[in-house]
Amino acid sequence: MPLVQPFQCEPFFSQLFKGPFAVFGGGGGGNGPLSTTSVYTYATNTAVAGSNLTYSAEFLAATGNSTIGVFGGSNAQSATSTTSVYTYSTNTAVAGGNLTSNTSGSTIAATGNGTIGVFGGTPYGNSDPSAELSVYNYSTNTSTAGSTWNSNIGGFTATGNSTVGLFAGGYEMNNTGTFNNDISLYTYSTNIMLVNNGVLNNNFNSGAASSNSTVAVFGWGQSVLTSNLSITSVYTYANNSSVYGGNLAYAASGIAATGNGTIGIYGGGDVSTTSIYTYSSNTSVAGGNLTYSAGSLAACAPNPSVNY
Repeated sequence: MPLVQPFQCEPFFSQLFKGPFAVFGGGGGGNGPLSTTSVYTYATNTAVAGSNLTYSAEFLAATGNSTIGVFGGSNAQSATSTTSVYTYSTNTAVAGGNLTSNTSGSTIAATGNGTIGVFGGTPYGNSDPSAELSVYNYSTNTSTAGSTWNSNIGGFTATGNSTVGLFAGGYEMNNTGTFNNDISLYTYSTNIMLVNNGVLNNNFNSGAASSNSTVAVFGWGQSVLTSNLSITSVYTYANNSSVYGGNLAYAASGIAATGNGTIGIYGGGDVSTTSIYTYSSNTSVAGGNLTYSAGSLAACAPNPSVNY
């Protein structure tokens, strides 16, 4: 008689995390700072509440690899180097190692590949702001100081592929009201930042970006003239150039973005709305709502073309 294996019922989140997904966390606006998270499943365009981060923060940043996401830094006017490590398979968060410098306000962004996350920001209290990098090693949960580059930019956006990270946009901290469209390119293997290594189509601030191996899509957030925008710029890694992309499905600033090899998901901005951007067609459609509303939040996701 054949041996019958006993039926095993997998926990809900174990089943959930077998498919492509994204984790949005933290943020603020009228409700913040928050430690809340929302787990978005691409296949169903639905979100469920995730476990809380280990600290509350707005204006934070996030990046990760195939198994964990690291949320870190900032907290409006209360600067912090704290991190929270979110394990996708168990839907749990634990405190991670501190970053190498405190950041405050909207001066931090993050990107990474399969082994390291790179957090870029301006240390709290700098009288002459100059951006610094903190390189987070996923395997040891420790950070080391990366490049310092001569940048007085806050509110910039970061994304990348498996070899380089892009830091772009933002505002000039010593010149109120002046927004920026410069791109600085960081090579993971050499820890070298090339400043002003290209430009996007226009100056923007408080946007978000997602990427696959060949292109990065920057959602503008806001310009000097308009507080909330749906405009995008598509950057091609191979030739260091950018063109206008299709508009997002809604206009907002203070958004977060992440994605996989085929789509990027943009969400939040003091709302729970999302927009799904398809890289191959440069088109967007409305996604399902997140489980909470917030601006200045962060997002991360496993991305086979970037961080495995």
